[in-house]
Amino acid sequence: EYDFSEAYTPIYNNDDTNILAELNLMPQSYVVVHPGMRGSALNWPPECYIEFIKQLEKDQTIVITGTDSDWPYIEPLFQEFNQQPHFKWLNGKLSADELIAVLQNAKVVMAPSTGVIHLAASSGVPCVGIYPPIKVQSKKRWGAIGPKAINLEAEENKNLKNPMSGLSPQLVYNSVKQYL
Repeated sequence: EYDFSEAYTPIYNNDDTNILAELNLMPQSYVVVHPGMRGSALNWPPECYIEFIKQLEKDQTIVITGTDSDWPYIEPLFQEFNQQPHFKWLNGKLSADELIAVLQNAKVVMAPSTGVIHLAASSGVPCVGIYPPIKVQSKKRWGAIGPKAINLEAEENKNLKNPMSGLSPQLVYNSVKQYL
């Protein structure tokens, strides 16, 4: 198997200090969770994101990113956590440059198989991507490439309505935790 850890093009925003100040974020002080995607692969069910975030939220600032079209994925999280003071809801509020600045300064980024996980990996940021156990959507084909990228794949289980439920929130948390 080929080692892709060095086969990436670094992406960086040099104006990140100003952007973070405007967003009231300090470098390396938060975890980014990007639950949205365009549907090119299966996504984790909302209850898995919620369980994962509940493990994180004990002592972490959590930044939620996404576009306006990601709202169906974000809304269940918003309903669960919108009263929590250590959450920053940046969904629908960031330009591409601002998103890159937020990603490159995170402690760690967690996202499904979508462009954001690749941006984070290309920024050299610790990131954990989640992928379905379907060959054409798998981590082998679509996994993020970067020096600190971890790609997790749900275990295949034909009894699950959503195959992504085969990826435990605890496993994702354990992968993220090593960067906290």
